[in-house]
Amino acid sequence: MCIRNIFSLALSPVALLLVPGLMIGVPPQDPSNKPSTKETLTLTGTVSEKGALLLAAVDQKIYRVLNSETLKHLEGQVVTLKARFLPEKGQLYVTAVRGEAPAPSTSTFRPDDAAFRR
Repeated sequence: MCIRNIFSLALSPVALLLVPGLMIGVPPQDPSNKPSTKETLTLTGTVSEKGALLLAAVDQKIYRVLNSETLKHLEGQVVTLKARFLPEKGQLYVTAVRGEAPAPSTSTFRPDDAAFRR
C-alpha cells in the first residue's frame, strides 16, 4: 500500500501539468478571406445617386452602402471613406467620410487671354 501511495503522489504533479496543456488549444482560424466586421477598410470612389452605392476608383467594383444617409449629400463626388464590411449582408457600413478636393486645372493661363495679346 505504501508504494502505491508514493507512486500516485509522484505522478500527480505530472498529471497536473499535462491536463491543462491538453485543454489549452489554438482557436480555429477563419478560412475565408473576407474582411471581418471589426476590420476597417479605406476606399476611394464616386458616390452614386442617393448615396446607396460607391464605385471604387481602384478596381471599379460597386459596393452597396448600408447607411446611405451618410453619403446622400455627396452624390457624384469623389470621396475617401472608412467603412466596415458586413459579409452577411455584403454591404459597407460607413464610419467616416472625407470629400476629395477637385483636381486643379492643368493650365493656369490661357494664351488667348487678353493679358497675353499684343
